[in-house]
Amino acid sequence: MENGQYLLNLKYLYTCTSKSRLENKYSEKVLQSMTWRDEIGADNLLETYTMPEIIKKYYPGGLCGHDKEGRPIWIDPLGRSDMKGILLSVKKSDVIKSMIQRMELFCSQFSVYSKMLGKHVDQGVQILDMEGFGARIMYKPALDLFIELLHILDDNYPETLKRTYIINAPRMFHVGWRFLKTFLNEDTAKKFKFLDKDFPEKLLEVIDADQLPVYYGGTKCDPDGNPKCESLVCYGGIVPKELYKNRDDFFPPGIPPKQHLLGRSGTFSVGFSVPDSRHVIQYVFAVDWGTLDFGVFLSPVDNDADGATICSDPGMNDVNKMDVFQPITTIDCSRVPEDGLLIFEKPGYYCVYFRNTSRIYRKTLTYVMDVKVVQETEILDTDVTMETATGEITQL
Repeated sequence: MENGQYLLNLKYLYTCTSKSRLENKYSEKVLQSMTWRDEIGADNLLETYTMPEIIKKYYPGGLCGHDKEGRPIWIDPLGRSDMKGILLSVKKSDVIKSMIQRMELFCSQFSVYSKMLGKHVDQGVQILDMEGFGARIMYKPALDLFIELLHILDDNYPETLKRTYIINAPRMFHVGWRFLKTFLNEDTAKKFKFLDKDFPEKLLEVIDADQLPVYYGGTKCDPDGNPKCESLVCYGGIVPKELYKNRDDFFPPGIPPKQHLLGRSGTFSVGFSVPDSRHVIQYVFAVDWGTLDFGVFLSPVDNDADGATICSDPGMNDVNKMDVFQPITTIDCSRVPEDGLLIFEKPGYYCVYFRNTSRIYRKTLTYVMDVKVVQETEILDTDVTMETATGEITQL
């Protein structure tokens, strides 16, 4: 994608050098984000990833015009979203991939408007409409997802937004915002601006009327006269319950899930000896109720040794001796299973670690760890066809 590496380096150059940060810190951040883009396939996501129909239809948002400086506008009626219904209908990894694809679409408009207006455009504007904000968006797994997305955007799309205008925000959202903004860096948090009931007047100070939908105080409408410009912006809606998946439907077909009973504060781990970076592990796991701690640890392989060995269920003292590959996080995966992909950058012994968060009750862990080998010509994507490894990676 044209905006890929150009945007990445430009933004980090601004955020690091303008604040007198060390050059090696800049290099480290750029390298981390470049690695992330390669792993997620970000540069080709617009061409290679097909967004699930449920997300297309029910996850709100869309590009709609530009502000007076030529910055593209993303209108996000997030308050109307049925995040609970979406997460009960599609995999969380698909929601994340879809949001990254939307971000790539947003960033692709910078070069479009630069050429169209004959001026340099490298930022955009967001209108965040929180009308309808309520319990369906305050669903605990949805909040965890928003926090994860905030980290992804903050780490990999710095200085992309010039301003986010928050409109129609009820008191409940103001309270929630105090919590959510703690996950943003200070400079990013300052870009969010709450507007009162006179928001149409405030928006028209920075956006020409013909670039703002009639619904928000402008004059822009669809060819059929729709004042919301719904041909450009999705306004979400309630996901029908008949589209909900059963918990078992989130597990991949053809691979029988395994189970393990976790005692009170009990731990369990699955170990893998990985010979090279072509191997990945696609995982899905859930517990019968409550939350679960999940992390991944790495013990480098000794090339002179016959093979890596580790006990099947190490305690925390053993895990603490290993390098952290993915920090331990607490996950609510009782109704919506957690799914994802472990991408190995180097050989070693990897320990996928689970821990019961309850000191009183036992829990049953249901999981699938599917080891795959990626062909060199394939883009790393949870939806690409990958050969299952046979004999090249060892599960202990």
